[in-house]
Amino acid sequence: MTATPSPTRKCLYCTETKPLNAFNTEHVVPVAFGTFGSDTMTISCVCIDCNTKYFGTQIEPKLSRDSIEGVMRFNSGLKSVQSYRHLGKRATLRVEVVDGPFVGAQVFLCPPAAGDQLMLVPPPQIGIARSEGEPLKWYRLDEESLPPNDEIKKAFGQQPFVQLWGISYDEALPFLESRGVKSSGWTAGPMANAGDRMATNIIGQVERKHLRTIAKIAFNYFAFHFEGLAFLEQFDRIRRFVRHDEGNGLVNFAEKPLVVGDPVPQGHAVGIQWDGEHNRCWAQVTLFNTWHYNVLLMAKGFSVLVPPTICGHFFDPKAQTVRRIVPIGAGSVQWRSAD
Repeated sequence: MTATPSPTRKCLYCTETKPLNAFNTEHVVPVAFGTFGSDTMTISCVCIDCNTKYFGTQIEPKLSRDSIEGVMRFNSGLKSVQSYRHLGKRATLRVEVVDGPFVGAQVFLCPPAAGDQLMLVPPPQIGIARSEGEPLKWYRLDEESLPPNDEIKKAFGQQPFVQLWGISYDEALPFLESRGVKSSGWTAGPMANAGDRMATNIIGQVERKHLRTIAKIAFNYFAFHFEGLAFLEQFDRIRRFVRHDEGNGLVNFAEKPLVVGDPVPQGHAVGIQWDGEHNRCWAQVTLFNTWHYNVLLMAKGFSVLVPPTICGHFFDPKAQTVRRIVPIGAGSVQWRSAD
C-alpha cells in the first residue's frame, strides 16, 4: 500500500516547497499597525520560517518600534502609551530639543506614569560651553558621544562652563574620570530642569530594514490580489530584496500624503498600478498617510501584453474598516476614495 503524500505548497518569499502545516497567516498590513475586522487582508502562502521566525524578529521591529511611523501608533491612540518600549542603544530614532537652552540635547520617549501622552525623559548628558551664557553643546554620557579630554579643551578652553541633565554631578564624575576628562577648573551650573514642555523634533533614519518591510507590505498586497502571478520569476527582484536584502533602488520616499481628501484621511493605504504597455508594475504604500513610499514590484516584463490593472485600498485603523481607493488621474501617484 502506497502512502498518500502530504499536501504541500510553495512559499512566496523563500520559494521552498513545504508541508501545509509549515505555513501560517501573514497580514498584508502588519498587525502592529492595526487589524480591520472581517476586512483584514491576509495571505497563507508565507511559511513560518519566513513570516514568524525571520520577518517578525529581524526586519519588522525596525518599522514598528524604531521609526516615526512606529511612534505614530501611540500618538494616534492605536496603541496604548503604557505599552511603549524604547530600544535603548539599538535605537536609531532620536528626539532632539530645538528651542531654548537645551537646543541640541536629546530626550527619550517613555511611557507616562499616568495620562495618554508619551513623556520626554533625558538620558544622562552634559552640556559644555566656553563660558556661562553661551550656547551649550550637549553630549550623552556614553562611550560613543563624549569626546576625549584634549578635544574638549581645544573646543571649549581650559575652564569651560558645564551643565548636567538627567544625572547629578557626583554621579557623572566617575564616568568623566574614566574617560580621562579632568573636570578641575570647570564652572558647573545646577542640574538642568526643562520644565513641563519643550519643543522637539523626532528624527528617524529610513534604513534598509524599514524599506524592506514597506516593500513586503506592497508585495503581500499584490499577492493577496494576484497570488498566481506573484510566484513568477518577474517578481524575483522584489522577492529577494524583501527576504534576502539583495538589490537597491526598489523603494523611494515621497513627502506627500498618498490619499487626498478634505480633510486628509488618517490611516494606511496601498495601491498598485500595472502599466501593461511598458510592462511595469509598481505600488504605493503609506502608514498614517503623512508621506508615502513608491515600490517597484516588477520591471522585467512579460512576453505578452498585460492589460493595465489598478487596485487600491485604504485601511482605517480607528474604524477597523477597509475601503477602495482610485488614482485621482491617469498615471497619478496620489489616490482618492472610490465612493
